[in-house]
Amino acid sequence: MTSRLRTARGQTAWAATVSLVAVALLGACSREASEPEEQSQEALPSPSAPAGEGDQQEPPANPDEVAVLAAYQGYWTTHTAAVSEDGIDAHREAIRDGDIGQTDLPLYTAGDAQEELLSAIVSYWENGRYMSGEPERLNPEVARLDLEADPPAAEVTDCLNVEDWLLWDAESGEQRYFPEERAVEYSLTARLENWEGTWRVIEAQPDEESTC
Repeated sequence: MTSRLRTARGQTAWAATVSLVAVALLGACSREASEPEEQSQEALPSPSAPAGEGDQQEPPANPDEVAVLAAYQGYWTTHTAAVSEDGIDAHREAIRDGDIGQTDLPLYTAGDAQEELLSAIVSYWENGRYMSGEPERLNPEVARLDLEADPPAAEVTDCLNVEDWLLWDAESGEQRYFPEERAVEYSLTARLENWEGTWRVIEAQPDEESTC
């Protein structure tokens, strides 16, 4: 199944403003009129205290890594919406019509990840199932970033908790349950590529044998 990819460009802008205010307070003391007036001391600047660790600013985030993680987040937002009660019918209709471009799927998915998600949508719909909630992403990190590759490539590692990502029967409205041996927290590796200026998940490989 193929679809024409739409390009989504995003720009991230970072700005930091630091202002320092110095205030000098001068005072004078007066003595009784009968005592001679003393010469006032010249005010001297006090030495600056060394900056503590709390004053150090965090280095700016790598904008390429920020874009990769945003695409990874977009993949999961799109994924959970596509198999939800509110979204599964529209996504199944788009797949049937061969026009997934009317959904957000091409913005965040491509390759194997897109094909697997399309198959999952059809399977849920044909079996009268949908999902509610979403998996919790506990620790997404950019493990690899190769901007010199053709196309540019990246890899995100994460720990997923799917305990609150629940399965339901569309007809009865009753909850259905996965096998008890199904892992609820496991590692996942996502591979991304930059196509036409936009990062997309091309593979999302869970490792249910690996706890995190």
